[in-house]
Amino acid sequence: MSQTIYEISDKLRTREAWSIACEFVDHSIITGAWVTRQKQLVGFNLYPEKLSNKSVILNLYSNEKKEYLANLKTGHPKLFVVIDNSTSVQDRLLTITASRKVADHYTERGELVLSSDMPDEVANWVKGYIH
Repeated sequence: MSQTIYEISDKLRTREAWSIACEFVDHSIITGAWVTRQKQLVGFNLYPEKLSNKSVILNLYSNEKKEYLANLKTGHPKLFVVIDNSTSVQDRLLTITASRKVADHYTERGELVLSSDMPDEVANWVKGYIH
């Protein structure tokens, strides 16, 4: 999968796009005699000082409006962060989405998808986009 890199300002927020920094912690999971390190998505920085390898752009698409609405109607909407699951590139963020259907598609492809509660400010922005 090729990736196009765009030059963007440190703070990007438009009607259809928002640069968001993801906040992770590493924690250990013990299963029997095995200890595995795993990432946990703990939240989002909606106004990062500058972009980093933990920043990703949440893009909204008109053909996914029904998915966004379904997510918002759950009462506990989520944002889904997709992380490259290959062994050659660790911790590379592929995308962020407000669509569970899109997140499921990435899971089916074998990518790591983590979710966390959607901040209220993002939920209101998504609502504004839908209407």
